[in-house]
Amino acid sequence: YSLLNGGEWYKTPEDAWKAIDLDRYLNVNFSQFYRNEVSSTSTRLLTELSTAVNRVNYNHATSELPALVGLVSHVPLVSGDLFALKEGNSALPRALIDSTSATLYLNTRVSLVVFNPTTKTFTLYNGDGKRLGVKGGYAKVVLATPWIQ
Repeated sequence: YSLLNGGEWYKTPEDAWKAIDLDRYLNVNFSQFYRNEVSSTSTRLLTELSTAVNRVNYNHATSELPALVGLVSHVPLVSGDLFALKEGNSALPRALIDSTSATLYLNTRVSLVVFNPTTKTFTLYNGDGKRLGVKGGYAKVVLATPWIQ
């Protein structure tokens, strides 16, 4: 938190992960991580527990997930605490978005992001080449996409 509280920012997600020494968990899948860091001979924990945990949390096999994602999915096993929202876990990010003046586009293909250096704003265009959102552009843009190997 000291980096965040100090106003640090990063150009790419990879830069952020590198700053907190987690980048090495992005370039290897969870199965490879387990065999390299936990046990190269015993795979019972991996096949019987980790596979189930990752299937439930992400609907992916351990070989399909980055090691960081697989490790995060095991946090409830270590901490002993598991929390869920009555309205569903998706209610948290929706409430955060609703508490801001941000515009959220779900399931929208963004084909182009153009930065205007004069106004220091971004304009988004969808797959059909049509402008998305406000006429003056956006001060900040966050794009999220499923991880594809």
